[in-house]
Amino acid sequence: MAESVFETVKQSITVREAAQMYGIEVNRSGMACCPFHDDKNPSMKLNEEYFYCFGCGTTGDAIDFTARLYNLSPKEAAEKLAQDFGLAYDSQAPPRRHYDRQKTEAQKFKEDRDHTFRILADYFHLLRKWETDYTPKTPEENPHPRFMEAIQKKDYAGYLLDFFWRTARRNKSYGSLNINQQSPIWKGE
Repeated sequence: MAESVFETVKQSITVREAAQMYGIEVNRSGMACCPFHDDKNPSMKLNEEYFYCFGCGTTGDAIDFTARLYNLSPKEAAEKLAQDFGLAYDSQAPPRRHYDRQKTEAQKFKEDRDHTFRILADYFHLLRKWETDYTPKTPEENPHPRFMEAIQKKDYAGYLLDFFWRTARRNKSYGSLNINQQSPIWKGE
């Protein structure tokens, strides 16, 4: 007799496997940072059959975890798990869908800030390269525009990188700035 998608998923996939499939880092003791609230230290316990967050109280099985993570109905979550793990079940052939993981404001802010940091770091390294590659060979030679940009902007780009690093270190997370903290440089005016 064929099984429903719920039975197939519950018998085949543990909560830990589902969490790891969707990018949650689980340590050896089964603890992870909860993706459902702004969590800096692991507060979610992932067992074989269920998960529980000691921080926000969220609990459930692998289907509940996926449904909450991607903002899906339980049936859609079960189908996503079956599809992602390659499981066959009765009334097979769910439509291929693209699911977007729901992110907290803090997670969105961190991703945007990290992206900005990478762009700024790349620009800083490019400026350093331009400074050496386009240095005038003689005092009489006109400086190249890239050399001039490197001379004018390299120190400020370095200052901004230091600012990012110091702010992250001050918040003890090496990558999680306080979203409510006002920057001394940019006040949004």
